[in-house]
Amino acid sequence: VMKSDPWNACSFQHTLQHIVHAVRRNWAAVLECFSASAEMLSIGVPALRTISLCFVFAGASIVMGSMFQAFGRGISSMIVSVIRQLVILLPAAFLLSLTGEVSAVWWAFPISETVSLFVSVFIFIALYKKVISHIPDGAE
Repeated sequence: VMKSDPWNACSFQHTLQHIVHAVRRNWAAVLECFSASAEMLSIGVPALRTISLCFVFAGASIVMGSMFQAFGRGISSMIVSVIRQLVILLPAAFLLSLTGEVSAVWWAFPISETVSLFVSVFIFIALYKKVISHIPDGAE
């Protein structure tokens, strides 16, 4: 019988899921690490809840951006970053700020990350058709 390895993929993923779930339930504990005041907690907890919705999308976009660079397509990676940070995030934050609600502004992050993910997928499909699909099996 093999001994359970706490660092195997299933255990690590399970542990990570528990940590993420615990943090998502208690953003106040995260902010208290920075000696957040009650006012900061009232702003920060909803902000982190909203912004954290896009962490998976952001991770996927970052991985694809790294892949673009690995295939010599650094410009594609830069385009996605510019779209995420300048073209979508700033105008969305500005427009949402016009509502007068601070909590509305935080939605600019999930909006921006979702758009950049779609752009990344579009660029990936083009890269796959032009380059990746033509790499022979077993190529090193």
